[in-house]
Amino acid sequence: MNEGYNGMPVKAPFQKGTFFAGILTGILVVSVIGAGVFLGTKLAHRNDANGVAEAVSASGTDTYDSVLNSRSRKKIRQILQIVDEHYLNEVTQDELEEGLYRGIIAALDDKYAEYYNEKEYQDLIDSNQGVFYGIGAYISIDEDTQYPYFKEIMEGTPAEEAGLQAKDYIMKVDGEDMRGFELKEVTSRVKGPEGTQVTLTIKRKTKEFEVTITRAKVNTPTVKYDMKDGDIGYIKITEFDSVTVSQFETALNYVYSQNAKGLVIDLRNNGGGLLDACCDIARMMLPKGTILYTLDKNDKKVTYDCDGKNEIQIPVVMLVNGSSASASEVLTGAMKDHEKATVVGTTTFGKGIVQRIYDLKDDTAIKLTISAYYTPNGISIHGTGIEPDVKVELDEDAYVESDGEEDNQLDKAIEVLRGKIR
Repeated sequence: MNEGYNGMPVKAPFQKGTFFAGILTGILVVSVIGAGVFLGTKLAHRNDANGVAEAVSASGTDTYDSVLNSRSRKKIRQILQIVDEHYLNEVTQDELEEGLYRGIIAALDDKYAEYYNEKEYQDLIDSNQGVFYGIGAYISIDEDTQYPYFKEIMEGTPAEEAGLQAKDYIMKVDGEDMRGFELKEVTSRVKGPEGTQVTLTIKRKTKEFEVTITRAKVNTPTVKYDMKDGDIGYIKITEFDSVTVSQFETALNYVYSQNAKGLVIDLRNNGGGLLDACCDIARMMLPKGTILYTLDKNDKKVTYDCDGKNEIQIPVVMLVNGSSASASEVLTGAMKDHEKATVVGTTTFGKGIVQRIYDLKDDTAIKLTISAYYTPNGISIHGTGIEPDVKVELDEDAYVESDGEEDNQLDKAIEVLRGKIR
């Protein structure tokens, strides 16, 4: 799936069909700008990254020397000369250079590896902080028509103020037809600097009209919470960003203040996010011990621990599905291994590897897979996911027809909690 918010690059392709028009969930990130690890991707400290880049350029590694040899240099010159003399369309030097960098990454056979140009890198940094500049809407792609549409409109945002609605189709952005565009391309056009305007051609059922919206700064609401059946707390985490930690703490304190006898943590369709945020949330509930550990190509082990000072004392159900990935699986695996939660739903996505983002010192960066991660019990979930303790498929027809009011998976989670409440 590819979802987007206000037009940001996707964090990771875990779900099918929705991108937060400003950011996508999906990687496991550790720290951001200056340090960032996704549970999918780790953002190196800028100083550390600079050191890496300098070391690579100075070391003359076998890979470096063998690839940038006289034969490859000659061939690149030959290709560029042919392009210059015969290519029909215009192409800039910057575009050709960027193509070289992207080509190296594409050769790695790593579907999570990526080259980020200056704009993409800044978008990534902003997305991990949970702050975006756009209109405030979730965008998805209709696989049949190939047109983007709004999956959800955020409250208090320019999109809501402009009267946009869920299921509105985006036919054009600033006059450019959007049919067949990738989600990332659509959201990059909808998103933009604060105070700038974007004109959308909208189709609502049979009516087509234009609306001009002034972009604004939008803080991502990544946590929703409520009480179910009077005494069951419910917290839904949509992604793990920097802002998620404080939002989850507020939600958890609310649940405690209501004297909840049990708690459902809903991670369905949560594709991941910042590892640091995930671990901070885990530390609000786990006993003393390991949250997860990673192993790199040289078997170097890095362990993330919890001091156990905030161990949760009420029964918990982790509600998951096949689009619960990466950071969601880290939290679910840790809660399950420490016997602090029962897992309900369907098998999770199965992303058990970690990427790191290396700053290249010129406001660009690359992302590479660098290690695998393991649950506290030493289990790798990569390619297999986490099996639920109680398996229950979502009744999608009932869920859609009731606009989410009829949710048999959530009902089962509450039923499981009822059986554990003393």
